[in-house]
Amino acid sequence: MLKPPLSLMAIVCFVSVGCGTPAPQPFDADGIEEVIRGFTAALQSAQLDSARAFLASDARWIEEGFPAPADDAIAAFRTYFSVGMGIQYELRDITVRGEGDFGWVTWANEGAFTVSSPEGKDIWRRYLAAGWPGAVDSSSVEWRASALYIESAVLQRQDGVWRIALNHITELPPEQ
Repeated sequence: MLKPPLSLMAIVCFVSVGCGTPAPQPFDADGIEEVIRGFTAALQSAQLDSARAFLASDARWIEEGFPAPADDAIAAFRTYFSVGMGIQYELRDITVRGEGDFGWVTWANEGAFTVSSPEGKDIWRRYLAAGWPGAVDSSSVEWRASALYIESAVLQRQDGVWRIALNHITELPPEQ
């Protein structure tokens, strides 16, 4: 039996492996920014199930300390909304970087929170006692708390969909 030359076999193997491997998807900075804006919009409108859909199943959250499951942050938002807290975010200075199926984004977030219930005011009293660096205007029935946050997130494309895998928030003190 006649055997094909070794070089022909090598070419056939190389082509078959190359054809069986999907081409990497191009990096998608706009898609990542849409995820951050969509996640933020869902939080502002108290649509927490929609917000959760933007997160990877095992997403982590870092705010005021060590990483924790992102579901802990979603639970905190549930508490805020249960006491009538309103949230407004203004995102700016969004910078997206990445390659392939991983992206990293940073942004500034001017957050404002309003609350008039006694339970909501108790939450803000505890934050202030713990050294929260933002400002609280408690001069009227509805309190307004505001702060500038610097945030960053690592995203991973899973099955063609960008998901937030890690979110980090740093609260900055008011400008002097």
